[in-house]
Amino acid sequence: MYQKFDRVEKHFYRRQYQTSGGDWSTLYYAIFTDWKKKRRTFPLGSDLKTAKNKLKEVEGRNVMREDFDKDKIQGVTFSKWAERYLELVRHKKSLERDDRSCRRLSAFLGPMLLSEITRAKVMEYRNMRLTDPIIRRGKPVDGSKLKASSVNRELACLKHMLRLAADEGIIENVPTVKLDSEKKFARRRVVSDEEFKALLDASPRYLQRVLIGLYETAMRRDELLKLTWNRVDEGAGVIRLLPEDTKEDDKRIVPITPALQEILSELRAEQKRVANLASRVFTRDGHPITSVRTVFELARERAGVTDMVIHDFRHTAITRWASLGMPQEIAMKASGHKSLAMHYRYVNLQEKHVKEAFKLFTQRLHGIEVDAAKSVSY
Repeated sequence: MYQKFDRVEKHFYRRQYQTSGGDWSTLYYAIFTDWKKKRRTFPLGSDLKTAKNKLKEVEGRNVMREDFDKDKIQGVTFSKWAERYLELVRHKKSLERDDRSCRRLSAFLGPMLLSEITRAKVMEYRNMRLTDPIIRRGKPVDGSKLKASSVNRELACLKHMLRLAADEGIIENVPTVKLDSEKKFARRRVVSDEEFKALLDASPRYLQRVLIGLYETAMRRDELLKLTWNRVDEGAGVIRLLPEDTKEDDKRIVPITPALQEILSELRAEQKRVANLASRVFTRDGHPITSVRTVFELARERAGVTDMVIHDFRHTAITRWASLGMPQEIAMKASGHKSLAMHYRYVNLQEKHVKEAFKLFTQRLHGIEVDAAKSVSY
C-alpha cells in the first residue's frame, strides 16, 4: 500500500494512502506535544472542514489541560469506538459499507475492550463469518456460505478502526491480520446478450433504465444512482463526473451512447410531469432511487440468471469496449482506472470475442467491407 504523510499547517497533517485496488483515501490528523509534554496524534476524519474544526476542539482541550489518557486507562469498548469511528469517516464514499461492517463486527466484538481484541479473536471472527449463510431480503439462502471477499471487507474495516484507535492512544498495538489479496477475489463475470435481455424483460421500467445506464457507461451503481443533471452535457454527448462523484476521487468523462441518450430523453420528459427536487437523473416516478438491490435480485430470479451482481455490469461494459477495439487509454479515461493492472482485471474477453475479432480481422485483410459494430458479438 503506497501512502504519503505531509504537514498542512501547524499541528495539522494529512495522510493519503492508496489501496490495493488503486483508490486513494485521505485522513487528517492533529499532531502536537500536549501540556504533559507527551507527543499526541488524533485522527480528525476525512473531511477537511470538519477536521479543522476538530483540530480547534482538540487544541482547546489541551489548553484546558484535559487528561488525554483517560480513555486508555478506562478502556473503550468496540461498540463505543465503532460509533466514534463512523463519525470520523462519515465523508468516505464507502461509509455505507463501513456502517454495515461495523454492525456485523459489533455483534461479535461489541462489549469487548479494544485492548482485548487479539489476532486470535479476529481469526475466530473470520472463521465464524465464513460459515454464515448469505442473507437476501432478510432471509438466509439455503445451502449458501458467505464469500471470503465479503469477510475480507469487514476485516479491512476492523484493521482501519484499530489503526485509528492506536493513533488516538486508546490501544498500544494493532493486531496483525493479513488480508487475502484482492486479486484472489476478482470476478470474471460478463453479462451475455441473452442474460441482459432476460433481465430487462423481468424488470420494472425504472430498473431497466438503471441497468441500461450501467451497461452503457461502466459507471458504478452509486455513481449512476447519485448522478445529477448538472453533470450531464447532452449537447457535447458526455457526462462529466467531478472528483466528489467518483470512488477514485478524480474527474471522469463518460460518453453518452445512443442507447443512453434515449434513456436520458425519457427521464427528462417524465421529470417534467413529476417534480424532481433532488435533480437526480435516474429516478422512479420523479423520486430519487436509493437502492436497487432487492428489485434486481427479484428480476434476476424471474429471469433465471444465476451468480450475477450489479457490479458485473461494469466488467461487461469495459469488456465490450475492449472487444470493439477501443484504445486502452480511452477506456481507462471513461472507467476511471488508474493502472493497467486494474484495467486488465475488468477486461474479461470470452471465446466468442476472440473468434469474432479474428473473423473481422480476416475480412478486412481480404478487403471485405464490414460493419464492425455488427461483426463483434458482446
